[in-house]
Amino acid sequence: MGKKILIGVLVLLGLILVAAAGLWGYFHFVIGPQTAELTNTKPKDLNADEIKAKLASPVFSEKLAGRQQLAKLEVPDRIAVLRSIVKDENASVRLMAVTELKKIADPAAVAILREVATSDADADVKSAAEGK
Repeated sequence: MGKKILIGVLVLLGLILVAAAGLWGYFHFVIGPQTAELTNTKPKDLNADEIKAKLASPVFSEKLAGRQQLAKLEVPDRIAVLRSIVKDENASVRLMAVTELKKIADPAAVAILREVATSDADADVKSAAEGK
């Protein structure tokens, strides 16, 4: 009887080890690569055209990503992106462009703001460009 119990315990321990090894393999090889991709969430740097597309997107998270990428551009490139975005048909996109242009201490940005203040069709965009 004692031998049967010992054999039963050894078989049970063997099964536990096999199950543990199987779970380890499953998490390591099946789920592991996916979680590694999830933890690497640093966005790639976008080019100016990609940033323009994100800024003009109707999706808030895309606009936010575009604004974060915009800040990484050199001032002349940032102004070029905003110069095109300030002509967007959507007033909220133009307002965002004006807000970003106001952060840039450059004569080209100031000139764009002056132009928007006199020519934009939306009163809120004009007011923001005027500094009100």
